[in-house]
Amino acid sequence: MKEMTVRPVSPAQPGTQGNNMRPQALSPTLAALLLDCKGAAEFAAKYPSSHREKAEDWVTVSDIPDRDIRDGKIIHALIAYELERLAGHNPEPLDMLHASSKAQKIIDACVGRVKSAYLAEQTCDTHPVLLPEHRVDCLAACGLPDTCTGYCDCATVTDKVLHVYEFKAGMGPIYYEQARDRCRLYGLGLISEHGPREKVVLEIIKPGISFDRRIETTPDELLRWGKETMVALVRSVMQGERTYRPGPYCNVCPGRPLCRAWVTQLIASLDSRYESLAMVSPQQSPRLNEQEVAELLTMAKDIESCQRPLEEWAVGHIQRGGTIPGFRLGHNPGNLRFYDEAVVREILEAHGLLAQAQKLRTPFEMRRAIGNDAYEQLVAGYACRTPGKDVLRQDDTAVGGQAQ
Repeated sequence: MKEMTVRPVSPAQPGTQGNNMRPQALSPTLAALLLDCKGAAEFAAKYPSSHREKAEDWVTVSDIPDRDIRDGKIIHALIAYELERLAGHNPEPLDMLHASSKAQKIIDACVGRVKSAYLAEQTCDTHPVLLPEHRVDCLAACGLPDTCTGYCDCATVTDKVLHVYEFKAGMGPIYYEQARDRCRLYGLGLISEHGPREKVVLEIIKPGISFDRRIETTPDELLRWGKETMVALVRSVMQGERTYRPGPYCNVCPGRPLCRAWVTQLIASLDSRYESLAMVSPQQSPRLNEQEVAELLTMAKDIESCQRPLEEWAVGHIQRGGTIPGFRLGHNPGNLRFYDEAVVREILEAHGLLAQAQKLRTPFEMRRAIGNDAYEQLVAGYACRTPGKDVLRQDDTAVGGQAQ
């Protein structure tokens, strides 16, 4: 892959691509990407840990516009809820979060895998402690506290073993190297918090494609990797070094839509394959063949996946006083939600309606399930509209020339 190196980072206005990386800005996801592309750190401060929505904050999760991201968050929230119950805690009920039958199979598989190992450790009297959605300081044990923090999907700590679980909820390909290194970082965080054990187990589970990979290592090996590999990388990017190496791992980098190296490579691949002003030669078929259609579909999918992050960046840029030629801000009203889910649940249960509404998360769905009269009499007063959000609109006044 062609590399682009920049050292140090060129000055940039706040909110633009440039970042003077702050110690608390690096998430485990981005830290794991540094091994392949130091340029990922350029986007660190704007993109914190992917687990910024806690499990109980279902309103925030259910309002995420991207369906794939929303469904993944819901699955993680419900897994965390079940594991909290398994650990003997009393988490806030998530009855209003709906999981499809396919998603429920993923939830059951992940919870079942952890539960079987946890109960086995209890039988062996190793005093297991179950830690769902556990926050860890990944590089504290290597002398860089508060530099890379995030939430481990789940961990168990016993007298002899530190066990890290990484759940992958989707059906697509798995980027194994990045997932493995993220688990290594979580393991380092557990060593810092709970001390070393005889061994560290890292397990990556993706039930959608029947993937379950288990790695055993020792605290000494993990600390050696952290100090010799990660500390050097993190220090170099904190000093401003950026080496951009576009590759398959770009798909898990949240900075991809704004990354000049990735966009340049995409445009170059289109130019080299079809050329900007290419003519169809007599030797070529006027129709694309199967391989060419497959290539274009892959590229189109990559471009489409960047549309929403680009729009979100453009909205923030305009909100801060910037401009995007040909676009302006619009405003979408918020969605109706119940502001006190626990009270709504109690009311429905008292009137024998909870079974009908148990997996419904919006007032609109609730009205359809229990009927308009029951809804208005019992729970309509607990519905409120969440704050709306600014969205990007095409500025039609600029079509055909600059707006006057």
